[in-house]
Amino acid sequence: MTFEARLGFLLFFFLVWTILGLIPWAVVAVANRGRGAEWALPVAVVSACAAGVLVPTIGLRDFTGFVISWFTALAGSAAGSLAATAVWRRNETQRAAAAGDSASDPAPVPAPADPALDRPAPPSLD
Repeated sequence: MTFEARLGFLLFFFLVWTILGLIPWAVVAVANRGRGAEWALPVAVVSACAAGVLVPTIGLRDFTGFVISWFTALAGSAAGSLAATAVWRRNETQRAAAAGDSASDPAPVPAPADPALDRPAPPSLD
C-alpha cells in the first residue's frame, strides 16, 4: 500500500471518530443547557480520537477492530465531555464565590403560565 493510501485511510478513520465524538458532546451539551459546551467540544473530539486510536494500538486491526473503535470513540467522547463540563462547573462555582455571588447557576427559568388564565373571558349573551 502506498503512503498516500495509508494517509487517506488514517484521515478517514480520524474523520469517523471525530464525527462520532460529536454525538455524546451534543447530548451532554443539551442536558446541561449549553453550560460548558465550549470547553467540552475540543476535549470531546480529542478524547474520541484517542479512544479510537486505542483499539488498533492494542492489536485489533481488522474490520471488527474498526467497528469496536466506533464504540470506544463514543465512550471516550462521553467521558471527555462529562469531565470538561465538570471542570467548567467547578471553575464557575469558584468564580462566583470569588465575586460574591450567592449562587453559581443563573436564576431558574420560571414555569410557563397557564394558557387558560391568559385568555379573555368569553362575551356574555345577556
